[in-house]
Amino acid sequence: MAATKPNTIILKLNGGNTDARPVDDSYTPASAITPGEVIEFATATTMQAQSTAGDADAMMVALEDPYIRRGHTTDDTIDHDWATTQKVRWAYLQPGDVFYGFLAAGESVTRGAPLEFDGAGGFQAETTGTVVAYAEETKDNSGGGASVRIRVRVR
Repeated sequence: MAATKPNTIILKLNGGNTDARPVDDSYTPASAITPGEVIEFATATTMQAQSTAGDADAMMVALEDPYIRRGHTTDDTIDHDWATTQKVRWAYLQPGDVFYGFLAAGESVTRGAPLEFDGAGGFQAETTGTVVAYAEETKDNSGGGASVRIRVRVR
């Protein structure tokens, strides 16, 4: 049986190989960060979930911990948060890259819908004119009280 959800954050890179983006791991989270969250620098030594809705910063995304073996933890690898005592692995994604991010609670989008940052590490339907990504799938989270995973293509 095929998996219903990916177990990795980077799903497809513009131009091919999923190992082609440099990965950094020299910063700790200011607070827990979940793989797939869009992140930003909080201080000179820490990172945090992207905090400004409608912003147009670079697409920095937290990646999964490659050393957590699936089945050896209660969380899937992509759902295992980076703690403040760890160095978070992340990469700058480029236009055309597809990754497994988050759609904000209360949002509903169709495939191809323009997205903007929601100010909490995920995305919402574009309202400000600052499109940073597009939905790669239709997702209805209009009745949801929490963000949900969604496949996202970087603009």
